[in-house]
Formats: sequence, structure tokens, C-alpha cells
Amino acid sequence: MMKKKTKKNTEQEVQVSQNERMRAAAKSRKKEKRKKELLLAFGVIFVVLILAALVGSFALFYVEGVSVSGNDGQYTDEQIIAAAGLADVSNMLSFRSNGAEKAIEWALPYIEDAEVHRVLPGKITVEVSYAVETYSVQVGNVWLHLSRMGKVLSSEQIHERGMIELRGIGINRYTVGEPAEFEDADKFESVRRLYDAAEKEGLQNLTFIDVSNTASVKFAFGSRFYVEGGNIAMTEKKMPLIANIIAEKKDTDSRYSLTLSSDGSVTIGDYKGSEPYIPEETAQDSELVPADPQIPTVVIDPDADSVG
Repeated sequence: MMKKKTKKNTEQEVQVSQNERMRAAAKSRKKEKRKKELLLAFGVIFVVLILAALVGSFALFYVEGVSVSGNDGQYTDEQIIAAAGLADVSNMLSFRSNGAEKAIEWALPYIEDAEVHRVLPGKITVEVSYAVETYSVQVGNVWLHLSRMGKVLSSEQIHERGMIELRGIGINRYTVGEPAEFEDADKFESVRRLYDAAEKEGLQNLTFIDVSNTASVKFAFGSRFYVEGGNIAMTEKKMPLIANIIAEKKDTDSRYSLTLSSDGSVTIGDYKGSEPYIPEETAQDSELVPADPQIPTVVIDPDADSVG
């Protein structure tokens, strides 16, 4: 037989239920408080770390000085630093090195190339190289003197001695101190590649380069060697052989023609053409050249890297 619940028992059960809810609520409030305290602590730590990082980065990237190397030209270090916008810079992250380089090259025309580097901690270096008048190109009734990279350095009425005359190169627009705007940029790139290949082999007396036909470029060394027939890729490949031929031909009274064939062979013969490739300063030496020099024609094997 079931025992009846009394009113007293019911009141006790209600009291127990209320006490449990109060304890649960108190526990929940305590947990939330602890959570807020932890979040606050983490927030404080995070802010402290950020401040420490900012202070540390400021110390790390603070500019202590700017130095210039390679400056053996007409500008002072102060002019170069000012042109780069680095005279008053205090933080290494407050400028773009690429923008500083372009600013130098634009503001100071005779600087061909500038490189700006960040050197931690606290230093900025500016390395410059000066443009040298290397090529001469006739545009209308003037001669433009270009740097190795194609920057126009001056405009004169005459072709300067000692410079490489460029033929077959057209220029649409130019401003002294800025790169020339070529009609065909690939032709000037061929000139640069040929110059680089010759320099690599120690051949530094180029008198002219003719890229009127890039499939058969023409060029000359001094007043004695005239080369023609190859495209720029073949010419680059055969430049070591050309250098060996020039080194072996020591008879300074003779002029030679070197012809590059499509199969890669090099034919050596005497030069009898009318191409005016003798530089002006040595034109008088032409009197020493026999009217009909007896130079045997020699065909060098396509795969040869030397004459012998």
C-alpha cells in the first residue's frame, strides 16, 4: 500500500529544488566571472606584447645612417641620397626601395643603375653605377650618344670618336637623361647581346654594329676585322672562335672578312668590300693596307671553338 505524500514532504522537496537552482546559478556566475578575468588577462598580455613588438621594431628598423657606394662620378653622396628621398627617413619600412632607385635614375641622368638595400639593423646602402657614352646613333641631323643600356646622355652635331656607331636602329622619341624610345626594341637588345658577348671574350674595340637585318648582323673590330652573316644567337655562340681568329691574325697590315654561314661555319678571307667600317681616327692607316692583300680563304668547321 502506497504511502501518501504529506504537505510537509512536498514543502521540503520544493525547498531542496530551490537550493539546487541557487547553487547552480552561483556556480554559473562564478564560472562566467573566471572566464571574464581570463579574457581580461589575455587581453592585457596581448596589448603588452603588441607594444613590445612596436618598440622592438622601431628600434630594429630605426635608420642610423645611409651610405653610398660606387660613387666615382659627378654627383655627391648627398645629392644621391636626396634624390632617393632618403635624406630625412627615420624608419626602414617607410619607403619603397624600388621607388627610391627609380627616383635616383630619373633625377640624376648620368647614373645608369641604382640599387637600394636595407641592412639590418639600422642601415641603408645605395649602390650606383654611372652611365658611360657607349653608342652613337644618327637621328636626323644630330648624333645621339647612348649609354650601354640605351639612355640618351647627349646630343651632338658630330659622331664622337671611340664610340660604337649603331646602324639600322631607329629612335621614335628621346629626351636627354632618359632611355631612348626605339622603333624596334628587339634590335637594340640584339646590340646589347652582341656587345656583351664581345666583352666576355675580351674584345673591346667594336667600331660599328649594323642590325638592319637581324638575320645577318654586321660588325667590325678596329680597322682590321669585318664580321657578317649570322643572326644574334649564332654570333653569340661563335664569338669565342672569332676572338681566337683575331688573336692569331697578328699581321696588322691586313684586313680580314669573317663570314658566318647558316650551318655555323666561319669563312676567313681578305676584306675587299666598300663598307666604311674603319674608324675616323685610324682612317690614315688605310694607306698601309695592300691594294689586293693575299689572304687565303679558310673555312672553319661549324663545331670548332678555335682555329687550330
